[in-house]
Amino acid sequence: MKRLLICLGLIISTFTCFAQISVTPMLIDTASPKIATEMKRGNTINVRVNNLADSRAFVTATPVLIRAEGVADDSGKVVEMTNADSKKYGFLVSPRRFVISANSSQIIKLIFPPTKNVQKVDHVYRVYIEPVENFSLKEDEPQLAGVKLKVRYALLVIQRPKNAKPDLAVNCVNGKFTAKNTGNTNVLLSHFQLCDKKNQCKSIDNGERLYANSNWQFDAKNTAKIKYETFFGDEQSNLEVSCR
Repeated sequence: MKRLLICLGLIISTFTCFAQISVTPMLIDTASPKIATEMKRGNTINVRVNNLADSRAFVTATPVLIRAEGVADDSGKVVEMTNADSKKYGFLVSPRRFVISANSSQIIKLIFPPTKNVQKVDHVYRVYIEPVENFSLKEDEPQLAGVKLKVRYALLVIQRPKNAKPDLAVNCVNGKFTAKNTGNTNVLLSHFQLCDKKNQCKSIDNGERLYANSNWQFDAKNTAKIKYETFFGDEQSNLEVSCR
């Protein structure tokens, strides 16, 4: 993934630039055969954090629960998982704080320990990985003056239930495209093209990860047909729906 931010030393007295980092991979999906094979070796996935700067980087990794049984929070608000949450849902991140030497890397482990709770739908997490100034400053201690620029990576983790299967129904009626997923896992809809009666199509910047028991729609006026793609793990399908 490309660097999200490059700090230029043009106004050193005004701006403070945190160490530049990169994270790979940015998506962990247990529906992927590669990820599933790796998890069979110990229910652990490795994520590499690279320090691209010439100075050491202080980095934090904050796991956030987004979706699970009875949980559906897409607000983007960062609420760190507690130890009780980790035990309940079976997801740990280690380490959560670490220092990376200049031009080096660090492996963090995403651990999926067994849990007594039966997983019925997707468990979806964000792991926010970001450089900080250091680990020692307290809230009431003086900070460096000026505007601080930093990058936060949001690693998406999808832990699917056993026998995961989306059940997608779509239609295009009265100028609206509607998709509904009544399955127990999510499916990604992307690469939409709106086509007229002459089959002249135009791509639109639209897409949605449709979670279990959810629906989504958008306006599609003056459209005869809609082409789109779906993604379930590494599986990709090209589909289309006629409008009426």
